[in-house]
Amino acid sequence: MYVIGTAGHVDHGKSSLVQSLTGINPDRLESEQIRGLTIELGFAWMTLPSGEEISIVDVPGHVKFMRHMLAGIGGIDLAMLVIAADEGIMPQTIEHLEILDLLEINNAIIVLSKCDLVDTEWIQLIEEEIVQELKNTSIENSPILKVSSLTKEGMSELVSAIDEKLTDAPLPADINRPRLGIDRVFTIDGFGTVVTGTLLGGTIHIGDMLEAVPSRAVGRVRGLQSHQKNAEIAYPGTRVAVNLTGVNNNELSRGLVLGHVGQLPKVKAFDIQLRSLTRRDIPHNLKVTVHTGATEVQGTVRVLNGSAIEANSTGWAQILLKNEISCLPNDISIIRISDETIGGGRIININPPRYRRNDHVILNNLDSLAAYTPENQIFKIIDNQQIIEHGELILNTDNSNTEAEKAIRNLLSEKRIIKCESDTKIFYMTSDNSMNIQRKVIALLEQYQKDFPLRVTMPREEVRNHIGWSQFEFSAFINSLPPSIKLHGTGLKIKNWNPKLSEKNTKEFDLLKKELEINGLHVIKLNIDDELLGYLNATGQVINCGNGLILSAAQFAEVTNQITTYCKANFSITLAEARDHLDTNRRIAQSILEELDKRKITKRNGDVRTLI
Repeated sequence: MYVIGTAGHVDHGKSSLVQSLTGINPDRLESEQIRGLTIELGFAWMTLPSGEEISIVDVPGHVKFMRHMLAGIGGIDLAMLVIAADEGIMPQTIEHLEILDLLEINNAIIVLSKCDLVDTEWIQLIEEEIVQELKNTSIENSPILKVSSLTKEGMSELVSAIDEKLTDAPLPADINRPRLGIDRVFTIDGFGTVVTGTLLGGTIHIGDMLEAVPSRAVGRVRGLQSHQKNAEIAYPGTRVAVNLTGVNNNELSRGLVLGHVGQLPKVKAFDIQLRSLTRRDIPHNLKVTVHTGATEVQGTVRVLNGSAIEANSTGWAQILLKNEISCLPNDISIIRISDETIGGGRIININPPRYRRNDHVILNNLDSLAAYTPENQIFKIIDNQQIIEHGELILNTDNSNTEAEKAIRNLLSEKRIIKCESDTKIFYMTSDNSMNIQRKVIALLEQYQKDFPLRVTMPREEVRNHIGWSQFEFSAFINSLPPSIKLHGTGLKIKNWNPKLSEKNTKEFDLLKKELEINGLHVIKLNIDDELLGYLNATGQVINCGNGLILSAAQFAEVTNQITTYCKANFSITLAEARDHLDTNRRIAQSILEELDKRKITKRNGDVRTLI
């Protein structure tokens, strides 16, 4: 099934044309019918002579309702640009033509309406004007058909032209990721919440659980209708009404996107190859209204090359959105200021990092990303994110799961990316990024060892904080460490790093050993460098039991033997028994028992400890 969209200036006869074609008045609101002016989107349908059933979206032409036009014109297979013969090209004709061009719609018919009101000579002049205006646009070579909705003149020829134009149109893609951009929400007594939109990317079935993004409200599909006929399945390219249960209509609104739960991303920024129209430059940090599909949101344009994208030119920009939306790479976005369309282009990347401006490496990366292949797109997403989880990667592409998985396999086999696995998740990095992070970690460890020559390792959390990754990401990276970096206990170290005591350190340690031998199981005030004490504890030469109790390795081995022997003979030990058995005080006995618990030699259960 295909979708046709009308475009054109206000009062040029779009709604009358749709009614003449289909027998359906697309002006559903009473106020529209009274005023003869389309305010909201209108919908109709018909069956072509070939048997193909089509939907028609009738959009408003008035400048004040341009936002509704943008909500309906995206995702169409054929445009009908309607121009009244008695008036010719008007301001909204020009703006609608610009929008069709920005949306890269190249399948169109120019409908010269109201031909019953003018003579042949006038029509010829208008046709010449249209041909001139269409030059260098995406619909430059579109046929011009002369019709009258009142007399029905030319209507059969128009129907035949629509049928012919759709013969070679590609079928709507099915990548098994349905997206329904909501353009209407209402309630029907006895049924509840209903939303309408044009379905893209996949099928939905009765019983499916659908999630509205970015709100994440979830409802179950209770019923489906297309062209007022009930259906079990809705297919891509279909105008569809979805009856949802489990969600109220006040949780849904135009601009939200319905999809299978967890399949659609929330987007707060995107990279775009932005084309400005001829009227004005687009300066850096310009505040704009952003339209994509049925979504409308405020945003800021960060121009990435230069201080502005000059009028009638193309440049790279990053658009930061005030509120989250849902979109995918390869979608098209239009930007406006007040009642003026100023530019638009294709979204290349979603949720990118914040780039440095005027950086040639970044601009070259974006240029290569625009040369679209599934492998190229996925590689650049991984490159931009440094490290990305498998499910999130799939979510951020506009490929089917099958295409995305194949592209990932190809990139792995070509060694352009590497796979890192934690206990529960799979992550990907580009090979270059992996090497860069490894070099950064090695430099960190080398500097750490210079700063703290007696420390055996750099704490894992300190390394992670320097890199700025989550626990899951860092765990996955650690599992793919090169041989030059070693995981040691709770820290990381260069493989061949072994701290060595200086002559001064050795003398301090000798004095400490004598003090520990003299004092036995007693807390003593130590006059020793903290770094040296930390080294001795890390290497097991002394044991820091906490609460100020430091024991030599030999002393700790002895008390461990005493406790384990007691437990074997008596099956368990209490704090009081340990105190008496070791002939010490309660505080020291507790420190020793807690250290044995930490080392998983004993296990505490209430007041009793048993051997593990």
